[in-house]
Amino acid sequence: KGLFFVLLTSALLYLVLYRHAQRHRRARLELASNEERLRLALNATHDGLWDWDVSKRRVFFSDGYAALLGLTPQALGDTRDDWAARLHPDDREGAMQALSTEWTDQQYENIYRLRHADGSYRWIHSRGRLLHDEDGQPQRFIGIASDVTQQRANDDSLRQAAAVF
Repeated sequence: KGLFFVLLTSALLYLVLYRHAQRHRRARLELASNEERLRLALNATHDGLWDWDVSKRRVFFSDGYAALLGLTPQALGDTRDDWAARLHPDDREGAMQALSTEWTDQQYENIYRLRHADGSYRWIHSRGRLLHDEDGQPQRFIGIASDVTQQRANDDSLRQAAAVF
């Protein structure tokens, strides 16, 4: 009787643990698939991801974001001040002001210049969103960035051609 109880309990425990392990494995595979999908989408559009953890005052820059500037994420740094140091002097005040006023609006969009590893400046178009925790406090500021330098150069050429014409 005691042996039967132990065997039955062991079998039930095994089934419960097996089902839990299966769910955990499926969740890990789904997470890996979603991460791969996001990585492929960002690579396809040549965009970079930025994620500012407001409470820790740290910024994560994806490999794609750093590549926009010819850098590695480590060389880019992990604070807002590291990022701000790369801003073009003419854009610094406006970009920093845009970041501080975004606390009142959850949507963010801005265009500014950042210094590339080769010393030139690249026009960056950033779009993002401010996320709040359960208490309504700012938690994360996350978004994507695109290099629009060539687009800006094309627009300038068209304007010059129109002025000449």
